[in-house]
Amino acid sequence: MRIEAREVGLQPNLRDCSKRFHKTTARCENLSEVAEIGIVTGSDFDYLKQQVSALIDHPKIRKKLHLLPCNGTKHYYPPKNINHFYGYRTTASMRSQEAWNFAQLYSAKLMIRLGLLLFVAGAILVWILETNPFGILLGIGIPLLFVAIFIFRIEREIAKRFPKAKKQKQ
Repeated sequence: MRIEAREVGLQPNLRDCSKRFHKTTARCENLSEVAEIGIVTGSDFDYLKQQVSALIDHPKIRKKLHLLPCNGTKHYYPPKNINHFYGYRTTASMRSQEAWNFAQLYSAKLMIRLGLLLFVAGAILVWILETNPFGILLGIGIPLLFVAIFIFRIEREIAKRFPKAKKQKQ
């Protein structure tokens, strides 16, 4: 069942309903007794959290509340400097800044390609082997194989492009 925001007292723009939000909370509490509550919005998660904090903090409502911010693609850029916290971090990729920069971009592109291939392979295998117990082994084995291929290809490419790279101090 779908209930529109206006039916529980919310305006499509949550900024406009801050004065009436206590009524909305009471209505959502009643609704949460009979259904799950989903809030789909084009707003960013931080903005949504700010607007519906009373629902998130409410002990009964929060158990039935699903926040679905659908504000498009976020771009997270690869790390610019060698670090031990995030990015493609191996001994070879951390030997020089040039090797690091290459590894970040190359691994991101390869991950996208292998991820799409893995998705297609998984969909086909589920369709073919959905009742076969052997399918479970393939479901575990194929992703592990893709990870091994991913690491092998990146490390091989780093070794080929940066054969004598010396480790830089960080």
